[in-house]
Amino acid sequence: MKDEKKLTPSLYQRILIPGGLFSLLVSIFGISWAIMLEPASALYLRILLSFGFVGSLLGILTGLIFLQKRYTKISHHFAWLQILVVGGSLGVVQGFLPLEFFFIAYILLILNLLSAILIFSIRQVRVLILLSFWVHLSILWSQGRLTDLMTVFFVLSLPILNLVVAETLWRFQETTAFHLKRLTTVNMLTRKLSSSLDEQEIHTWFKEAIQDIFEADTYYLALLDNEFLDLGLFYDDGEYFTAVKIPVAGTLGGWTIRNEKTLFLNDLRIEPKLDGVKIRLVGKEKSSLSWLGVPFKTEHVTGLAGIASYSPHAFNKRDVEMLESLTQQAALALNNARQHTLVQMQARSDSLTGVYNHGYFLTCLEEELLKAQAEVYPLSLIMLDVDYFKNYNDTYGHLIGDEVLLLLVKTIQRFIKERDSIGRWGGEEFAICLPQTSLAEAQIVAVRIQETLAKMKVNVLDEKNIPVPTVSQGIAVFPDEAEKVFSLVDLADQRLYVAKERGRNQVEPRLDANLRNKD
Repeated sequence: MKDEKKLTPSLYQRILIPGGLFSLLVSIFGISWAIMLEPASALYLRILLSFGFVGSLLGILTGLIFLQKRYTKISHHFAWLQILVVGGSLGVVQGFLPLEFFFIAYILLILNLLSAILIFSIRQVRVLILLSFWVHLSILWSQGRLTDLMTVFFVLSLPILNLVVAETLWRFQETTAFHLKRLTTVNMLTRKLSSSLDEQEIHTWFKEAIQDIFEADTYYLALLDNEFLDLGLFYDDGEYFTAVKIPVAGTLGGWTIRNEKTLFLNDLRIEPKLDGVKIRLVGKEKSSLSWLGVPFKTEHVTGLAGIASYSPHAFNKRDVEMLESLTQQAALALNNARQHTLVQMQARSDSLTGVYNHGYFLTCLEEELLKAQAEVYPLSLIMLDVDYFKNYNDTYGHLIGDEVLLLLVKTIQRFIKERDSIGRWGGEEFAICLPQTSLAEAQIVAVRIQETLAKMKVNVLDEKNIPVPTVSQGIAVFPDEAEKVFSLVDLADQRLYVAKERGRNQVEPRLDANLRNKD
């Protein structure tokens, strides 16, 4: 048998427990009856009948022990030994028990089949049935009892009926185990998803659930990103593909999202009649022949879950229902995670410009300073202030002032790296954190911001161009000039005011002429 313990429905326990008691009583009766046979009866008959009843009881008791979890597997050799003992015992009981008591033998056989299906493979159960039939037939033949057609028909029909019962019970157990596994997986996934606000975790757990439930060669959870589907971690034919993005237009996934309904294609050897859809290969250079996609749309996320197989007719309606259920759970979790992220972003971002607010920028600066200290590299801080901004607001209005601040942020973002960060320090003052950047490199960034702003114009409704005001900038470098966050900020701030005192539109420390001429 398989080493893995089968999942067993409670129905077996409800049948086998009273069945075991029935078998015990029958075995006691049968052994007593065998012992009290007429003295003329052969000793071997008494021994065989006693062996038959005891062996029949053994098979049922083994199933009961299995149900009580006394053990979870049987060794290969012991399993076959029990098949021989139980099969032979049942054949003896059927062969020697008088016809008026034959129903007892058949009940024992059915109970043993239930027990055997719990602990043996279907192949071993078939052997048990055929062995029982062979022993039964051999006894009747040796006694010359196969004399009429009805007896022969009855004896031959027994193994066929038993095989049908065994196959039915086996399929019932396999189906029940399959559904129990699916429900268990769904419950586990639901519990995990309800406790997570991490999108990457949600993707990972969803894909693990897909792997456990479906016989799929390909699976993914895709999110709509403008005109593209972001497949994230995409699995295809035993291999993971990362950062996979495909155009949403003209794809099966795109059709599914656009129409907001499940698409189930069980045989892609037949071209699907879907307007504007063209089958494309993603991942391996191999065409899927079954495809199932379930869309989802929530307040913050839109996308679909997809599974596919290289075989036609790989999925059924139960698979559709299961994927729809899993996708709904994943979509709710992704929506919660995205909402949590947005709330966090709002809490740490400036409402006008979208850059970090004062408090969160200070936190980021402290974290970057610790990394710079641990990994031994320089970190530069630029403090930047818009010159005469109050007068500018008073002249052109606060709406134009807001436009200028937005334009300034976009300009800064053009010249900094992805790891760098910007914070609105207050009013028209901004701070720029530049990890792994020396003083000379920070001065280049400052000059580029200064020169780019000088060439820009602000457009207003009456089509008059308003010049963008200038900026003054102060730079300080860790660890050469300051070793603590507040001393770094204080030094950069002092230099900012030095730049203003020098006439504004300046960078402090003063720039070397060579730096100003660099690209």
